[in-house]
Amino acid sequence: MIACLEGFKEKAEYLLQNGAMVNKSCNNGCTALHYACTKHHRNTLGLIKMLINYNATIDALNSDGKTPLLNASLLCDEESCAYLIECNPKEVYHVDKKGFTSLHYACFSGKSILVDMLLSFNVNLNTRSRNGITPLYMACVQNHKDIAMNLLKHGAVNYLEHEDRNCLHAAVLDENKELVKILLKYEANVDIQDSGGRTALHVASMKGTFEIVKLLVLHNATINLQNNRGDTPLHFACKGGHDKIVEFLFLQKALLKLNDDNASPLHHTCRNGNKVLSEILISQGANINQRTKKGVTPLHEACNQKQPDLVQLLIQNHSEINHGDNKGIAPLHIACWRGNTGIITELIQQGVHIDNQTIDGESALLLACSEDMLQQYNFSYDTTQTQIYLIKGFDANVCCVFLRGYCHSTYLS
Repeated sequence: MIACLEGFKEKAEYLLQNGAMVNKSCNNGCTALHYACTKHHRNTLGLIKMLINYNATIDALNSDGKTPLLNASLLCDEESCAYLIECNPKEVYHVDKKGFTSLHYACFSGKSILVDMLLSFNVNLNTRSRNGITPLYMACVQNHKDIAMNLLKHGAVNYLEHEDRNCLHAAVLDENKELVKILLKYEANVDIQDSGGRTALHVASMKGTFEIVKLLVLHNATINLQNNRGDTPLHFACKGGHDKIVEFLFLQKALLKLNDDNASPLHHTCRNGNKVLSEILISQGANINQRTKKGVTPLHEACNQKQPDLVQLLIQNHSEINHGDNKGIAPLHIACWRGNTGIITELIQQGVHIDNQTIDGESALLLACSEDMLQQYNFSYDTTQTQIYLIKGFDANVCCVFLRGYCHSTYLS
């Protein structure tokens, strides 16, 4: 078997002449013929012919239910596959334990001549494996455009496939514009959703493939379709930071919908610290004070990302600076916890309520004076713009923070 695996025809024949059993299988059920079809060598066809002349069983099954032809369809040259089919044409219809056929493996490995040969036997080109994969999906995943076109011409159907994604999803994920064109030409369902509710337009918007987005919209992709979490393609484009796609979607009447968490696309752009996209959304009427189910506003997100320019943009557009989330955490609390003196100064200049506390009784100054935060952000009393002093007295600790000439104090219980 090792001789066959390594393509040593003369050695394999010598062993057979001296009593080696041609159809003996190893623990995984593979015979010498299986191994001969596992690798492509200079004389693979000669080795296969020699084994068959010694009465090797062509339809022998290994423990995975694979015949030598299935191995050859994936790993060998097309000439060797053609010879196996010639010896036993019925093998083209065999299905292994995972539900794969020779056509599946030929499409995966890009053997276009073998695909033509298999199609000439009228094999079922829409056979689905146990996890739902068709030969067309195999071709699309491996970017074999010519094979995909051939299958579609013969009537292949664009089913939902592996993990409920279809061929169009696979082509978009691979950013394969030409394959997307082919699938759309053969009327692939442009709005079909995967297990997460994502369409091809969701995927293209997230990946930032503008030309593919335009193709999908040209073929009537639904602009405002929401996935299982309520996100639209606009949400995905904002998450990915693709301003060109965002502008295009607005031209196609994209709506500023909220997802299931009540988050708007503006939450995503602020979470990513993207000022340019945030400006676009605000110009399109995004609710600057929209609160998620946890009470988080875009300003909370911008403060968490330590983006002073973005914070300034939101404030200039009337963002409410004192809004606390469901735990009473306000933008100032976040800015102090994150140690961003620029944002703290901006909020103070805008008249933020310094003494607001969270529902746990934490003030912004307590967060600024946290020893953990001092260490985490490498604050130095000598070099930072923020000078922090802890003063003990009365019945509680009093924290004073000096910020570019601003001095405020609060009592912490």
